[in-house]
Amino acid sequence: MIKISNYGIIQYPRKKTLSEVFFSKYFELFDKNSKYVGLNLNRENYDKYIDKILENTRGLNVTNPYKIEIMGKLDYIDTDAKKIGAVNCIIDYKGYNTDWIGFYKSIENEEIFDDITLFGAGGAARAVIYGLIKRGVKQINVINRTVSKIDALKEIYPEIEIKSFAMDKLDEVLSKTDTFINCTPLGLKNEEIVSSFSKKNKFVYDVNYRETPLIEKAKYHDLKYKNGVDFWKFQAIENMKIWDLYNEDKFNSVFKWLKNKL
Repeated sequence: MIKISNYGIIQYPRKKTLSEVFFSKYFELFDKNSKYVGLNLNRENYDKYIDKILENTRGLNVTNPYKIEIMGKLDYIDTDAKKIGAVNCIIDYKGYNTDWIGFYKSIENEEIFDDITLFGAGGAARAVIYGLIKRGVKQINVINRTVSKIDALKEIYPEIEIKSFAMDKLDEVLSKTDTFINCTPLGLKNEEIVSSFSKKNKFVYDVNYRETPLIEKAKYHDLKYKNGVDFWKFQAIENMKIWDLYNEDKFNSVFKWLKNKL
């Protein structure tokens, strides 16, 4: 049986996300009439329960693999979410993408160097590319196991030049890269993405909010680096604004508690 609550996150497979930890504590402290639950939906349960969940839940976050598919269940999709082709925040059958805002605001005060390479071509890459376009970036490299997924990105974003590379070109492309952005979950289980960095590399960004071998390697080579904590923070703030819940002082108090747990 799937437990319906006021707010929740649709996900598969089951994982304890920062959103679930944060919002559970937020409602415990400031709104005991609301709850936030992790809705762990495999394919069978998604098909069986998604209509009931949308009908009975006020606010939802959505993670892969359902960010694209759920758009067909909504009455309204925000312009940015339409462009990106993915929804991660829902209220009353209205879909939004706050991931790109999370990324964009997380790099607002960072110097993004010219030669940019993204690793991965999935949902996170879509949001990151959109944020880079908003930042004024005109050309990027994308490395992915499946090059056809990069071709899909080119169709979504004709306004930016995207150069495609297969995995076997990683070292070659990295040697000419200033800014390297990991847009995949790789690293959360201690997977290695790159073997080393060079003097050409200047800034490393990992969308994952936990410490990964990629960030550890960037530290070792004395490069500028940033993990996904601020990415998560800014998209969470945007979620709360959409849900009409945002209070800066309350948010900051719970976020401070959350950071101490990381």
